[in-house]
Amino acid sequence: MNRALHIIFAFFLFIIVLEIGSKIHMDSLGYHHLKSLKESNTPVRYWKNLPYKLRQRDGRITRIWKNGNIVLDVPFKIDPGTRRVSYPLLKDAQEYLVFIGCSFTFGAGVSDTETLPSQYQKLSDYFRVYNYGVGGASPEEVLYRLQNISSDELKEKAGRVVYSYFAGHLSRHFYHPNFVARWGYQKLVYRKIDGKVTSLGSYEQVYPYRTYWYRLRWKSYFYQLFSQAFPDYLSEKEIKKFAEFLGTMSKESIRLSGKKLIVVIWPNSIRPQSLKGHLKKQDLEILDLSELDLKKLTNNKDKIPYDGHPSEATYAIIARALNSFLEKRP
Repeated sequence: MNRALHIIFAFFLFIIVLEIGSKIHMDSLGYHHLKSLKESNTPVRYWKNLPYKLRQRDGRITRIWKNGNIVLDVPFKIDPGTRRVSYPLLKDAQEYLVFIGCSFTFGAGVSDTETLPSQYQKLSDYFRVYNYGVGGASPEEVLYRLQNISSDELKEKAGRVVYSYFAGHLSRHFYHPNFVARWGYQKLVYRKIDGKVTSLGSYEQVYPYRTYWYRLRWKSYFYQLFSQAFPDYLSEKEIKKFAEFLGTMSKESIRLSGKKLIVVIWPNSIRPQSLKGHLKKQDLEILDLSELDLKKLTNNKDKIPYDGHPSEATYAIIARALNSFLEKRP
């Protein structure tokens, strides 16, 4: 009996030491740096009923230290079409350029004049840009929004649709465990029903027990450290399925504009060449920027301090590349 108690005591002591050691190591790596920040409670969006109707309104993106010091405070404006306002404003344009995506499209952390669509607008008066980005959006949410864009919302009669892809979209698309554990459990789960993307509810509502296990496991500092060393594995089959999903998104682009979707593969994307190979089999166009060294091109100012989202300098580089790409297209 005593031997069994000793073994149990030694086991729990080992777990405690392992957890403490993992936390100290993670702190030394700066892993919890962003965890010492909190968001403002200003909503960027909220969902009403299912399937949801997107409603965005003016607000602020704020990062605040726990001691109360504000390190980032950026206001943004939303137009009557629930799109982030882009500048400079044009009186006339030949065609529209619809930007769809997540916070990389919306421009989390930068001003209205510094987002990717605004940076592009500074380079071209041929297209009028429309920023349909939504912070934190999954690829399904992006497709849902694209499906609900009407030509009546756009002043021009013709145009193109641009989707920004970066590494995080794959884990969001497949609801990988670590993504679900951190904040993905709040995301809506979608299924394609009668050709339309329809929400079934949040991941936590649809898979309650699985969510509980993922979130419980994530409370372990050792597991978090292990996950940083060995992130969620993406199989070739998953990458192929994601490419096919973007093919579906391109069909919606063709419905709206009569032209194929333009997929911009951002730098530091997961297995970009593999994805590019599968995308070539889909009816869409590809702008591959995966080889760009943003740190070098921006003098290590590629991200917003205390945030991790792209900086104004990064958006300017992506916008110039997109402008060059479109100038070569009919």
